[in-house]
Amino acid sequence: MKLYANYVLERLGRDTLVYADMGFATYKIEGQECYLVDLHVEKPYRKQGVASRIADDVVKIAKDNGCTVLKGSVAINSNNPDISMMALLAYGLKPISAHDNFIIFKKDI
Repeated sequence: MKLYANYVLERLGRDTLVYADMGFATYKIEGQECYLVDLHVEKPYRKQGVASRIADDVVKIAKDNGCTVLKGSVAINSNNPDISMMALLAYGLKPISAHDNFIIFKKDI
């Protein structure tokens, strides 16, 4: 996963938080906003709070960098968008807008 993290930073300009072999998150900090781009948990570790722990670590990094807002989005034409939406809602993000194929979520941190 370290190679993927390096790729994401170099090619896409996003930081990646790797959580052992359980999963990862990619995020981008711009000003006071942290955008949670991707969050993935490997199947054997799902439904065990791993996604919340990864998100908690991203929020800590975001706060340490002066962020006051966490944002995320769901592409409605992706595989299982309902699962992604439920995860964001469960973490306390609220839908704030929809644009084209995306629903944007936000949470004050």
